[in-house]
Amino acid sequence: MDEELSLREEADILARENGFGLKSIVVKDAAQGDILFIIETMEGKTITARLSQSGVTVLESDGSETTYETMEAMLMTISPYFQEEFHKQLFSRLTEVLNYEGDYSGGEHCDESDDVSEDGA
Repeated sequence: MDEELSLREEADILARENGFGLKSIVVKDAAQGDILFIIETMEGKTITARLSQSGVTVLESDGSETTYETMEAMLMTISPYFQEEFHKQLFSRLTEVLNYEGDYSGGEHCDESDDVSEDGA
């Protein structure tokens, strides 16, 4: 049975999966069922962002807000260090997949020039 994750569960997963490129990320419950992230980037910026059904919204000190579709898109926009680390991790994972597929091919190869007679000989 597939159940939707609660916003809090999603926030905890996002914090765990994206913490690699940040100094810190704290998840807090907010009003109206929203979740707040208090994020400190490696560059020393502190950002407050709200997770809701419509995405991740950065809450600026002047009252303005910018909404991003994903946490990764928001973090890559605000933190050059996070963007670099994200791309390194992505490249590493893709390399692992390609290496796995290369290992899976097994090394044995049969093509049309390897005729097998009908009598099995």
